[in-house]
Amino acid sequence: MAGGILPAVGFGLLLRVMFKAQYIPYLIAGFLFVCYIQVSNLLPVAVLGAGFAVYEFFNAKSRQQAQTAARCQ
Repeated sequence: MAGGILPAVGFGLLLRVMFKAQYIPYLIAGFLFVCYIQVSNLLPVAVLGAGFAVYEFFNAKSRQQAQTAARCQ
């Protein structure tokens, strides 16, 4: 019985973390992407999402360093 509501609990926890204004576009884009490609296995989607997250992390880090360098001059 408890196993039946486990996906709902997981989705609720995910929304609790991701339901912030800065993350909503990523949530919607990911949902639409998964609906569009209609895969039965979510592993490729998870790998693609992790790669995009790493790219965004390093891109934001370099932008922050560039802004800091511009302010110091």
